[in-house]
Amino acid sequence: MTDYSHLHSSTVPLLDLSNAERVFRCQTKRYVNYPRAKQIMAKLEHLLVLPHQQRPECLIVEAPTSNGKSYLLKEFLRRHPAVDDPKGDSGIIPVLFIEVTGDPSLETFYEWILDALSVPFNRKSHRRIKRHQCILALKMAGTRIVIMDETHNLALASFAERMKILAEMRSIMNDDTLMISFVCAGTGQAKSQLQSDAQLLNRHEVAQLPLWKDDGDYRALLAGFESLLPLRQPSGLWEDDALAGYILERSERLIAGMFYIVSRAATEAIRSGEERITRKILERVDYQPPSKRRVTVVDLDVM
Repeated sequence: MTDYSHLHSSTVPLLDLSNAERVFRCQTKRYVNYPRAKQIMAKLEHLLVLPHQQRPECLIVEAPTSNGKSYLLKEFLRRHPAVDDPKGDSGIIPVLFIEVTGDPSLETFYEWILDALSVPFNRKSHRRIKRHQCILALKMAGTRIVIMDETHNLALASFAERMKILAEMRSIMNDDTLMISFVCAGTGQAKSQLQSDAQLLNRHEVAQLPLWKDDGDYRALLAGFESLLPLRQPSGLWEDDALAGYILERSERLIAGMFYIVSRAATEAIRSGEERITRKILERVDYQPPSKRRVTVVDLDVM
């Protein structure tokens, strides 16, 4: 009997698929649990089950771009989807996900919430009306957590509008009928955007997803990656120092780069018949790290 101990039990049946189907599976993103992600997920679960209380606990999740922050938060969202309310016509939405985009203002803050709750509204309505709709919709949805991704983009707002948004967040937390916890996620600037409101900042614990280093967490991540790739032979990414070091360096210590490199290498391993990831296959992966994608701005003479 063939030993597929390097694979997760859910991955083994995929070996019976065609090469094209296995390649497709390699390119499909799947959530990989690793120690730091488990810790942050536990903090999120803690917020969800807290009893309603004054000054609800909140969380800031900081991570460099492309280091798994949004994917982790969306996995938490996936675990707590909207469900039908047996006592009413509306659904229960325990976790709401919004994203700070465009030109942030108090008005767009209300619109993000209403859009996420699928509540129809007139964008030309007065801000006061939108606020009333937000509070009512959040109450009816039984929302316990609002995840606000890309919080660092609040820097795009004027100081006055940013202060209004922060004050409204605090107001929603303090509302006796809501008492919602906010999870503010973003790059290292996320925390700085809340510093203008000391009361709000004091309610937020900070959890970080730093750049990766070659430690137990990193090796656990590689083992998780490998267990989900439908390759017939073990690659030993997590135990081979040379392979682990190569992936870490080439990805610039970012999880998005690691996934890209490993998934493309797995694709090549299937197509070539190698059925495992080797150093030669890794070197053939065409990957451009973030530092190489930056555009150098030069002065151009205008004719």
